[in-house]
Parts: sequence; C-alpha cells; structure tokens
Amino acid sequence: MEPLEELHEEYPDFAGRKRRFKTVLRETPGGLCAESVEQTDGPGGYRFRRIAPTGAPGVAYNELRKRMAHILNTRHIRRDEEGGAWSATHDALRGRIDSDSETGAPLMVIDGITLSWDEFGRILLTHEGWDFEFRFVE
Repeated sequence: MEPLEELHEEYPDFAGRKRRFKTVLRETPGGLCAESVEQTDGPGGYRFRRIAPTGAPGVAYNELRKRMAHILNTRHIRRDEEGGAWSATHDALRGRIDSDSETGAPLMVIDGITLSWDEFGRILLTHEGWDFEFRFVE
C-alpha cells in the first residue's frame, strides 16, 4: 500500500542517544496504521505500530508517539561490567520477536538490540525457578 505520509524524525532513548526513525502513515482495512521503524545500519532497531480509525491521523500519531516515549524511556537489558552477558533491568522484558533472514533462527530485539535465542535464554535463566506470564501485545 502506498503511504499517505512519510516522516523522518529523531527521538532520544533512555541514555539520551538520538535514534532516527522513518514513520509512515497508511490506510489499512482496519483503519489508519502509523508505523515507525528505526533506521539502523544493521539488524535490530526499534519498531512501533499503532492503528487508529480512518480519518484520524492525529490519533494514530499521538498513540504511536506515546508508545514510543514509554518504550524508549525504559532500559530493559544491560551488559555486565566486562561487556559479556546481558541481564534484565526489571522483572519484565519488552521487545520484538524477529528471525535471522538467512537461517530462520529466532531472534529477540530488546532495547533495539538483536539477541540470539541463546543470549535471550541466558537472560531468562537469571530468573530460573520463577513463574512467568508470556503475552503478545501490539
């Protein structure tokens, strides 16, 4: 589908780093879709999407930007001092499920960082013995 509008914007993350996004507004059968994808040189990066009623682009952009601000202002993972293993900064992780385009292997993108299935599993092991709730959200 041809975009109704395309914007190039910058937003700061939790560390104050400027991240570049391409935001596109499209008409879909479910309404207007505002989608913002971080422009990176490699894999990973943030991706956000919100749907709003047809004819309400302001609502679509407003909901998208609120979601972006919430996620970009929260750090979910960090590396240990030696730059080795990743660990969760909270009892909840937010990110995106992706896959390696060559192998089809699952990847997790958290804080705009692409993690292999093994790296993600090591983060989960820091909560070994805990119960969990796995939810899919838009």
